[in-house]
Amino acid sequence: MKTLKQALGEYTEEQLKQLAQWWGIDETPEEGWRYQHGLLIQSMQDLIAVRFAREQLTEDERKVLHNILNFSASNGALHDVIFKITRLPEANFEKALTTLKQYMLIIEEPTSIKFAGATTSSSAKQNKPPVVKTTKLSIAKELLEPLFAVANEIYTPQHDDRSLIKLENILARLNQDRLYEIGRLYGFMLHDYYSRTLPSARLAGQMVQPDVTFYAWEQFDANTRKLLKWLCENEGVVTMQAAREYSGFDNIILSGVIHTLERFAIAFDTFSGSERKLFVPRELLNNLKKAAVQPESIEEKIPAGLVAFDTPPQSIRNGDMLILYDLATIIGAMFQQNIEPTQADRVPKRIANKLQPMLQITPRIHSYYEEDDTLDMLFNMAQKLGIVKRNKSSADGMKPRYVQGSLFEQWAQKSVSGQTHDLLDYWLNGQHWLDIAGVNFDPNDGYYLDIIAGRKAVRSCLSKCTPGHWYSVDSLLRMMKARDPYVLRPRQAAMGVSGFRSSRNMLTNWYKSDGEVIIGMLSSTLHELGIVALGYQQPQLATSEKPVNPYAFMLTDLASTVLTTEAEPQFSSDTPANGRTLIVQPSFELLLLQPDLPTLYSLLPFTQINQIGVASRLTLTRNSVLRGLESGRNIEQIMQILEEHSQKELPQNVVYTLHDWTKLYKEVNISQVLLLDVPSEALTNEICSSPKLRPFGLRKVAPCVVAVNSDTGLQELRRALDKEGIVVRISGDIVSKSATSSTYRRY
Repeated sequence: MKTLKQALGEYTEEQLKQLAQWWGIDETPEEGWRYQHGLLIQSMQDLIAVRFAREQLTEDERKVLHNILNFSASNGALHDVIFKITRLPEANFEKALTTLKQYMLIIEEPTSIKFAGATTSSSAKQNKPPVVKTTKLSIAKELLEPLFAVANEIYTPQHDDRSLIKLENILARLNQDRLYEIGRLYGFMLHDYYSRTLPSARLAGQMVQPDVTFYAWEQFDANTRKLLKWLCENEGVVTMQAAREYSGFDNIILSGVIHTLERFAIAFDTFSGSERKLFVPRELLNNLKKAAVQPESIEEKIPAGLVAFDTPPQSIRNGDMLILYDLATIIGAMFQQNIEPTQADRVPKRIANKLQPMLQITPRIHSYYEEDDTLDMLFNMAQKLGIVKRNKSSADGMKPRYVQGSLFEQWAQKSVSGQTHDLLDYWLNGQHWLDIAGVNFDPNDGYYLDIIAGRKAVRSCLSKCTPGHWYSVDSLLRMMKARDPYVLRPRQAAMGVSGFRSSRNMLTNWYKSDGEVIIGMLSSTLHELGIVALGYQQPQLATSEKPVNPYAFMLTDLASTVLTTEAEPQFSSDTPANGRTLIVQPSFELLLLQPDLPTLYSLLPFTQINQIGVASRLTLTRNSVLRGLESGRNIEQIMQILEEHSQKELPQNVVYTLHDWTKLYKEVNISQVLLLDVPSEALTNEICSSPKLRPFGLRKVAPCVVAVNSDTGLQELRRALDKEGIVVRISGDIVSKSATSSTYRRY
C-alpha cells in the first residue's frame, strides 16, 4: 500500500504549498515543503488542520470519505464497492473522489482481483478472465486516528462536542506533555509528587483565576485580540463560518489564531454535529470579557516604529570619542607613575584625585557609597582588552602595579573605528562597564535588571537607523517596549502569571525605569564613544540649570562603520598620506592637531600628558623620558618615533637635551629562575635541544648549567624530564612564585 510520504513525493513544490494552505498549516519552512515531507505529515495530523480539511468538504465528499473511513479504511476498499455503497451518481462520485485525492485525504492505487473458482483451462480462459484490474481506495495510516477523532465529534456530539463540557474535562483529554506545556506558559507548577490531584484538575483550578486571562491577553497579537474580542461579544461561541466572514482571515491566519488560543487554553475549536465552532470555556468567559474590554493605551494606537525629524534639534551635542581619549589618558598616566591598585582592585585615592580632573567622560558615581568609579571602570576595561595588566612580582615589599599588557602594541596600531569597534563589543558583554541612567530614573525600580540584554537590544535597534538622520528618542522607547517590554527583565517575563502580577507597576512605570536606562545608554556610553549625537529642545543647553534628557538622536559617520562591521576592523591609521601629524616645538611641547591614535600611543610611554582630544598636547620632561627608558624603550627608539612622525626636522635643543637626559641612565633586570645542575656538557646540549623540552624555555648559561624561567611549573618540568629518561634530584627548598597576601587599604 502506498504511504502518505510516497504520495507527497509525486507533488511539485507549488502543489505542496497549495495543499498546506488548504489544510490551514501556518508554518512553512524556509526551504519549502519539497524536502520537508515529514514535517508536512506531522502538521496534517494536527486536529485543527484536520478540522480545516473536513470543514471545506462538500456533502458528497464527506459521504465518500465517511464510507471509506468506516469500511476497512486501514486496508483499503475497492473503488466499485465504495461507489455502490455511497449510491451517488457516477459523475458526482468521481468529482468528490478527485478532490479527496488532490488533498491527500484518500489515496487511490491500482490493484487486481481474482474471482473465486477461476480455472486455468483454455476454455475457461476464453469464457471468463480470472483476474480483473481495478483500483483500491484507502486512507493513509498517519491520518486515521485524527480523522476518526474528528468524525466522533461530528457523529457523536453528545460525547465529543467539547463546547458542551467543562474546562477540566477539555484539559483531561490532552496528553500530559501538552498540559505541562500550558503550565509552563503561565508559570504554573503542575508536577507535584505529593499531590493526588490530576494535572488537568490543577491546571483548570489555576486557569479560572482573573489574572490568567489578563496575562494571556497581553501575549496575543492584534489578529488574535480582534477575533477573541468579537468572540466574547457573542457570548463565547461562534461558528467558524461566521468567524471567517467577520475577520476576513484566510486559512493560514485563522489557523495561526486558533493555535495561539489553544496553546494558552483560552479558546478551542470543535465540530458540534456537522457545524464547526470556535468557543471559550464558560469558566473563563467572564474573566476574558473583562480583559477584552480594557482600553487600548495611547502608545498601542501609535505605530511602533522610529520617527524621523525633518529638521535638526535646537541644541546639539555632537558625538565625540571621549572614552577613547580617557583610555589613552590613564594609559599615559600608567607609564609616568607607579599605580598600585588596592586589594579591592581600585586606584589609590591620592592618585585618583589627580587623574579624575583630566577625564572627559561623565563621572560614574556609585549611588550607595557616593564614590567615583570612573577610573576603576577604565582600568578594568583596559585590563579586559589586554592593554594593561597587573604585574605578578612577588619580591618582598613590592605591590602589584599596572604595566603594559600583552595586546598593547596591537591596540596602539588600531584606527579610531578599530578601537571603537572593540570597545562597543566589550560594552555589549562587559559586566563592569557602567552606564548612567536618564535624569528621570527611579532608582527604587532599578533592581535585577539585565543590562547586557538591554544593550544588545539597543544596538539591534540602532543598526536599523540611517546615519545623518535625526530620530525621536520617544519613538525608540515605544518601539522597544512594543517589541519586548521585558527586554531588561527576561527572568520576570519567564515567571508567567506570577511575574505578570508583580510587573504591573513595572509596566506602568516602564518609561521611568527601563526607559530611562535605555536613554542613559544613548546619552552616556554611546555618545561618549562617538557613535550617537544628541539633540535637545532647549535653545541654550549649556546654560540650563537642570540636566535634561535628549529628545532626539542621530548616528554619526563613525557609527556607520562600527555598527555594520561584523568582523574586527582592519588596522589602519587616521593620518595623512605622509603619516606625519606631530609637531615638536623647541619648548619640548608636542602637538597632535587631529585624532591620530597610532602616533599618540607611540608617544605615551615617554611623554607627559597635558590634554588628549581632537587636538592633543603632550610634553617631553626629564622624568617622562626616564620613565620611558624604564618601560623598555631606549633613546634610539624615542628619537626614531619623534623623527618618523614629526612634520619638520626636530629642534636641535630637543635632540641635545634628550641625549643629555639619558646618557647617565643605568638599569638592571632582576628575574627569578630555576637552575638545572647537569653533570656533563653533552647532557646539557641534549636537554636544550630536545623538542619535547623546548616549550619550557630552557637556556644554556654555562657548560653544565641550564636556566629555566620561574613561571614554569616544577612538577610539569619534572615529569617531562622523567619521560626523557633523566633522573631528577631536588636540592634544598624550592620556593614557587606566588602573589603576596598583604592587605592594604585605599588611601
